[in-house]
Amino acid sequence: MVDELINPITGTWDEDLIKALFWTVDVNRILQIPLRQGRQDVVAWHHNQNGYFSVGSTYHLQWLHKFRVNHVNEQVGGVGNDEVWSKLWNLDVLTKIKIFRWRVLHGLIPCQWILANRHI
Repeated sequence: MVDELINPITGTWDEDLIKALFWTVDVNRILQIPLRQGRQDVVAWHHNQNGYFSVGSTYHLQWLHKFRVNHVNEQVGGVGNDEVWSKLWNLDVLTKIKIFRWRVLHGLIPCQWILANRHI
């Protein structure tokens, strides 16, 4: 558990133990996490509805991070959703093109990132 990685005397991370257990990149990330005294150590996973960890929720989160979120940001230039959708629906193009673009941005068309997720 996480509390085993904390020095009970100083209340700070036990750097030697963390360095012995984790890869360097993970050590640096762990040591950047601020510690607060008086909090109970609990198991929590906020990336699904019930708060419990599952391999499926981890896979889904990884997929969103690697493909969907990054791809949508590239497509729309990092602009917020409201502005993107407003611009999309106000384009002077055929409605079927607007709908196609909407479907691409929502991951409904098997573009490269969806095909990659399906290992195609």
